[in-house]
This record gives sequence, structure tokens and C-alpha cells, in this order.
Amino acid sequence: MPPLSTSSKSLLILLVLLAASEFVVRGPVRFLRATDFNDFISPYIQSRALVMGMDPYSPEVLVRLWPSQGPRRPDFVALDLADGSLITKRGVPTAYPLTCLFLLIPLAILPWPVAHFAWLVISVCLTLALIAALFAMGGFERNDWRAYVFVAFALALAPLHTGLAAGNIVIATVALCGIALCLAQRGSELFAGILFGVAVCLKPRSDCRSSPTTCFAGVGVYPGLRPVLP
Repeated sequence: MPPLSTSSKSLLILLVLLAASEFVVRGPVRFLRATDFNDFISPYIQSRALVMGMDPYSPEVLVRLWPSQGPRRPDFVALDLADGSLITKRGVPTAYPLTCLFLLIPLAILPWPVAHFAWLVISVCLTLALIAALFAMGGFERNDWRAYVFVAFALALAPLHTGLAAGNIVIATVALCGIALCLAQRGSELFAGILFGVAVCLKPRSDCRSSPTTCFAGVGVYPGLRPVLP
């Protein structure tokens, strides 16, 4: 492939920088502002309940253990608990399996502000590692314009921003699957299997059913995944 001209390369770099700016503003920044209620706070509290020997799936326990640090608890939490609609309206406490809650214990023993920020760091790092893994699997050549476009489009993916802004565990789960596929392609099947196992423990439905692209790619690496396909 012929080398890119200076002007073309500058435009492509600008495209990546714009996509990265959108990624930061629509993802991590929004999550940092959503400290009172997001998708991560419920599994965090449920994991704390597990550590304390309480029922992690009880709405009453969830409200009782709601973090007192940082912004105050939203008023609708107590109101929805009182009329018995907390699960129906807000989807909390979540139905994440005990394996997920056990994996979150290192974060659950931390104060909520610290765990909130730590989860953001983990999610962003796994996301960037996923993009790097897919980039490596793409086999782009040096000065390939498609490499810049791939990175820009990956960073500009709106569902990715939404998942990061909400602190949803599915982002980490899909990222682990993608990284595992890259490792498997390079012959590191042991580490790939470990990452797949962690992903399944975090969110069983996301490893295949909620991520068809990852699943179909995985069938080529691990034929044993075929029986779990719908």
C-alpha cells in the first residue's frame, strides 16, 4: 500500500482525536457525574451484602446498604421500595449471578466513591485493550488509512459510550471476550480460556447471546461454543 500523504495522515489523525474526544465526553465523563444512580451501584451493593452475610437479592437490603458517601440516595429508591415496584421500575436489585458478585468483592470492600472511580478505570482500560486486540486481529499494515478509520469508528461507537456512561458490566464482559479471541488466535489458549471464564461469571448471557459478533468469531476458535448458540 502506498504511503499516506502528510495532509491525508493529518486528517486521519484529526478524525481519531475527534472520536477520542467524543468517547471521553459521552462515556467516562457522564459516568463520573452519575454517582447517585447507575448500572454498577446495584451489583456493588449486592456484593457488599454478600460479604456481610445478607441476602444480596433483597430490595430491603439493597436500600439499607445504599452508600452514604457522596451524593445522597435518590428519593425514588425509598418510594419504589415502599410500593413494591423497585425491581419492576428500576431493575434493582439486579439478577447478576453469585459468581459476578464474588468477582466484585475487591471493589465492594472499598468506599463507594473509590469503587465508582475504580470501576470506570477498569472499564476504560478493558475497552481500550479490546480495541487494541481487534486492531491486532485486523492485521493492518503500516500507514494503512483503514487503521485510522477503524480506531476512529471504534471510539465513536454510540452503544459503547452508553454502556460506559451507565457503568454497565456488559462492557467489561464483551471486552474480555474480544481480548480472549485475540489471545486464542495467537496461541495463548490457556489465558483465553481464563478470560472467557471470567466473562461468563460476570454476565453469562453477554458472552455469546448479547454479542453475536464475538460469539461467531469464537466459534471458529472454540468449536465447543457451538452448543450454546441459540
